[in-house]
Amino acid sequence: MTQVTPGMSKYEVVDVLGPPLDFLTTEDFLGNTPHSGSFRDSVSWLYLDVPPGMETQVTLEGGVVTSARDLPYDASDVGRPGHEWARPLMVDHLARTESDPVFAGLVRLPGWRRLGSPEVLDFVEITHAAPPGPYQIGRAARRFGELDVLLSFCELTSADQLRTTYLNHGYVPVLSDLVASFGIRPRQYDLAHWIFGRTSDSDTVAHLAYVPAAAGVMIMMPWDLLSAAEQSGRSASS
Repeated sequence: MTQVTPGMSKYEVVDVLGPPLDFLTTEDFLGNTPHSGSFRDSVSWLYLDVPPGMETQVTLEGGVVTSARDLPYDASDVGRPGHEWARPLMVDHLARTESDPVFAGLVRLPGWRRLGSPEVLDFVEITHAAPPGPYQIGRAARRFGELDVLLSFCELTSADQLRTTYLNHGYVPVLSDLVASFGIRPRQYDLAHWIFGRTSDSDTVAHLAYVPAAAGVMIMMPWDLLSAAEQSGRSASS
């Protein structure tokens, strides 16, 4: 059974279960502005396979839990969005980073090793995280031990088009918004953000940001997606 009980705050829920896979606001339920609401206004949270083998549904009012229930969950019964193509991109990206001496400290972290685990690779394959609307990047999240993973899919592979369409004010503000939108407390856990693009003619791309919780360890940013101002800050990237 879930450890979530009525009366808990939404941040206490995130501390116990990690960020929700997805959440809905009242406006989402009404169908007025699908997936455009904020974590602050969310009234329903969904966790799949959390705890293992269970689907957890959490209802909130005013940021406080009013109910939580567990249902049996079988991943084999879930319609897969067809992200098998993303798996080799992840494996290749991780291998390239691990061969770069610049990130020698980063790739030794337990959270980084978790990022290449079968459970994270499977999460990417079966999770829907497409853009909810024009100029909105897709979103999904899950905690794996000491690692919070944010996931985004889109229909673009050109870095220029990605920046113009989804990152008008830079990548870092978008990452900050995603972190806040799932109630993630920065630097308490390692944080990874995968962005995958696939065009109608099957051109593909993967970008990765990794922000370790530990002080003094190199932060990795997706260089091609950073604005000129962000690049001038000399953030390390891969």
